Amino acid sequence: MITTADRPPLPPAPDLTVRQKCRNAQPGSYGHECGRPAHFAITYWTDAWCSYPARWYTGFYCVACYQNGYEAQRARELGVRTVALTPAMDGVR
Repeated sequence: MITTADRPPLPPAPDLTVRQKCRNAQPGSYGHECGRPAHFAITYWTDAWCSYPARWYTGFYCVACYQNGYEAQRARELGVRTVALTPAMDGVR
């Protein structure tokens, strides 16, 4: 397992010119992602899981999923950086 001190530096903030879609998937949805326009990007560290290596991951979420979504809730707990992708979302938490 990679310790906090061994982690590579945070990746650059997401490109705000690229329109992202919400990637939240609720349990039991068999990986079906929301797909609405994303308004938030949360960057967090993921430890190695299954065949995925430990790395920084940025998840994109719409307002509803950011506030109530299963994956987004976990991302908010682990999150290191949250970026509002649209200026109107700066005050939403």
